[in-house]
Amino acid sequence: VLIKDKIRELKEKIRTLELKKESLSDKVDMQKNFIDELETRSQDDIKQKEYKIGELLNEENSYIGSNEKLNQELVKLQKEVEEYSDSGKRLREYGNCKGKISQKISTLVKEHKFFSDNTVCPTCNQDIEESFRVNRIDDSQNKAKDLQEDYEKLLSVIKDEENRESHFKSLSGEITKVLNGITSNHSQINSCQRQIKSIESEIQTLTSQIADRNSEHEKLEQ
Repeated sequence: VLIKDKIRELKEKIRTLELKKESLSDKVDMQKNFIDELETRSQDDIKQKEYKIGELLNEENSYIGSNEKLNQELVKLQKEVEEYSDSGKRLREYGNCKGKISQKISTLVKEHKFFSDNTVCPTCNQDIEESFRVNRIDDSQNKAKDLQEDYEKLLSVIKDEENRESHFKSLSGEITKVLNGITSNHSQINSCQRQIKSIESEIQTLTSQIADRNSEHEKLEQ
């Protein structure tokens, strides 16, 4: 009777342990499935992040290619603008010449008017010799004519130089636009590189997590 009771007691313990074993086995399976699911999700996340890195690399290469073209255009514009860089200085010089010629013409006009209107000096009341007066009138007319021709030529030269300066300003504006484009592209390239670095760090974290889960999975298997 004692032996039977002992056997019955042991059988009950065995059933209890088997139930616990089954429960633990279910928990292990659930844990394995959970780990597998997390690993699958992590792998999918890694693939998506790698795809995003590929997109960013393509975008970065696009900006780099754009900058190469812009740099070529910049070199061309800088070379061209050098030919017109002295236009401002020339205009100032021509402006000074224009002022001097205008002053000389004004002086000759006054002189011509004086000798044309006066036969007697208004200051000393002495008669002005007629031949001298006529010579001064003719001389002022000839000089004024020559200066007027020079003045008209100078105006034509100034007009050409103003066109050169206008083209210089236009080229300078294009250079500024190109430089702004290069700067903007550099900013975009830096942004792409920062995003790539951040995503690579996230991938590294996910890879470490996968390794930890694999290690945990192996422990559960054991």
